[in-house]
Amino acid sequence: MLKEEPETVFKRLFWQENVQHFDPAPARSQCTCSREKVGGMLKMLGREEVDSVIEERGSVEVHCEFCNQRYDFDPVDVAQLFVAKELSQGVSRASDQRH
Repeated sequence: MLKEEPETVFKRLFWQENVQHFDPAPARSQCTCSREKVGGMLKMLGREEVDSVIEERGSVEVHCEFCNQRYDFDPVDVAQLFVAKELSQGVSRASDQRH
């Protein structure tokens, strides 16, 4: 079998199937992480959980295992995340207001 071309071996293995071959595409890594997305993830954890990490370690460190990027959030950064969230939740839309 080692002397045969890969296409021949493939046809012999899957002779009953209607298999299509595509040109190979180059592999590439393209991470979409960002500080904003990590901040959003911290907001989803909740203020209490994030504050407990701040108390324990002094800051929150998130490491993307895909692209090796590290994101650090100190207590001021965390406070800004949650203040912005609380402000956006407290603002009502103009159509909801009645005079």
